Amino acid sequence: HSLSLGLLPTIVKQMPTQFTYAVEAIDVDQAVDMLREGQSDFIFSYHDENLQQAPFDNIRLFESRLFPVCANNGRGEPRYTLEQPHFPLLNYSQNSYMGRLINRTLTRHAELSFSTFFVSSMSELLKQVAMDGCGIAWLPEYAIRQEITDGRLIVLDADELVIPIQAYAYRMNTRMSQVAETFWRDLRGLQAAL
Repeated sequence: HSLSLGLLPTIVKQMPTQFTYAVEAIDVDQAVDMLREGQSDFIFSYHDENLQQAPFDNIRLFESRLFPVCANNGRGEPRYTLEQPHFPLLNYSQNSYMGRLINRTLTRHAELSFSTFFVSSMSELLKQVAMDGCGIAWLPEYAIRQEITDGRLIVLDADELVIPIQAYAYRMNTRMSQVAETFWRDLRGLQAAL
């Protein structure tokens, strides 16, 4: 969801108007099946090792980072800290890309003491719950720039606990329709602007 909100409007705005867009927010495994079966031309998704090899082709669209953030306490300070015992964690679903990344990070940092308070696959929902003061969430930089600038969210760690992420467009590496091939070529041309 966060990828479509953060990326697709930019792509649609910069691409020729000859294309028709049909966007579905579905599970990655289901999206891959649809791609293999020819029911979909492209997948926009985060890095997936299985999609980085044949029979797929990819374009890296952008890199970003997940930052641990929380709301301010009304005095410009973080409402929670990563050092406090049993901080409330606002986490992604464990089978989601970001959920797996965050859970690996939490496992590597056994010194962090947390209790999972809220779970969702949607970054925008986690962001809202974090801004409401309910806990600490790892959120994508592109989705929280304004909230950090405004002071509604505070970054709790800018080093060790920051998680890099990459977004890709994927397709089958077979010949597609002329319109799909044109879209792929134009998307590759946009790559540097994203």
